Amino acid sequence: MAINNKNIAKANPGAIASDGFINALYQEAYQRDATLNELAKFNTRTVKDASNIILGAKNSPFSNKSNNKPKPTSENKPMLTMKEANDPKYWKNGIYVGHNNQENKTEEATLYKEGNEPEIVEVGSEKASELQKDGYTLNNKVEEKVEEKIIEDETDNGGTVDLSMYQSMIDNSIVLTELFNNPAYKEQFGKLSMEGQMGQIQLQLSHEKVLEAGKVVNPNIEISMEQVKKFTDDALTELDPYYQEQIGNYKDDLDTSISRLTEDFNTGVRNSEDPYKRNLAVVAENEAQAGTVYGSERKVREDINVENQQRAIDETSRDLGRRIEDQYTKAERTLGSDVVSGIDTPTINEYKVSNQGIQQSGSRDLFNPKGGLIGSLQKEKEVNVRGRVSELKEDFRKKRILNTSQL
Repeated sequence: MAINNKNIAKANPGAIASDGFINALYQEAYQRDATLNELAKFNTRTVKDASNIILGAKNSPFSNKSNNKPKPTSENKPMLTMKEANDPKYWKNGIYVGHNNQENKTEEATLYKEGNEPEIVEVGSEKASELQKDGYTLNNKVEEKVEEKIIEDETDNGGTVDLSMYQSMIDNSIVLTELFNNPAYKEQFGKLSMEGQMGQIQLQLSHEKVLEAGKVVNPNIEISMEQVKKFTDDALTELDPYYQEQIGNYKDDLDTSISRLTEDFNTGVRNSEDPYKRNLAVVAENEAQAGTVYGSERKVREDINVENQQRAIDETSRDLGRRIEDQYTKAERTLGSDVVSGIDTPTINEYKVSNQGIQQSGSRDLFNPKGGLIGSLQKEKEVNVRGRVSELKEDFRKKRILNTSQL
């Protein structure tokens, strides 16, 4: 299998594999970044070992190479101080070019000879002289012959830079995002080796942490009313669909619940009519057999049966009305009076009982909104909109951090 990302082959096989390099291997092999467990598994191994395991020895560009002494990388460099993070002499077009704690360190260089492994030597050392006499030079002619196939990201001068393996870090860093929007920085970055690129990424992230630790928001930056309105509109655009969905779901659930309650009530009344009529018939037959059909006591007993049936229906109707009113009261407190006033007023049928049976006599409204209630859902929405507007303001100010070199 051909390696698509030719920058992988440029890495020093003896260096410790960085997270960025491991992610590049997983992108090559599985078209995804490595998981945290996979990063932990390989970030203590060499570039060669990680490549041979993840890509397989058959596909790894390092299967036939021995591990070299690792080249110095940004991981060997001390952390930046506040002053150094903002001192122009350490940076050129956004690229870190020097560190005060490295001035007295021995300078090293890598010498190359075609057909031989690279050698890392101290500049000016006896070993360096011997290798140069043997044909070693600073030019890596082998790497110059490697045909690169990278994702093209056009710059102003027509150059190309492969940013795919760094994209997630760029997207999550304000400093990196602004730097890679600068064609000059992107051009210089593209000329670095893979290890150099990774080193620059880590240094810039370190630089950003220093700025974050001592950031000062420019007090002279004023956020105009137009900008605040834009932030508010953006926040509403993000949050409004969610709350509209919540309101719609609540209204649908309320309507379904009320429909079921009223339907069950009406069905119960209808089902009670036949037993009631049968009871009246039995009573009438008993009265006839007893010869009391035309007596005054018969009328009293009949009225008692009618009153008992009417009382049972009225009690059921009253209980149902209270349950429906409670649901609508809760709805008004949740959705607000304005929303609830737009919902159809719930009604319940009224029934009249006589010695002839049970007939519907009308209906009555069950709920009238109190009015003036904002609603807990609306209040929650307003709080979240204000919070989102504050986040947008903070992001706006964060991009205008003052220089902290004098702190």
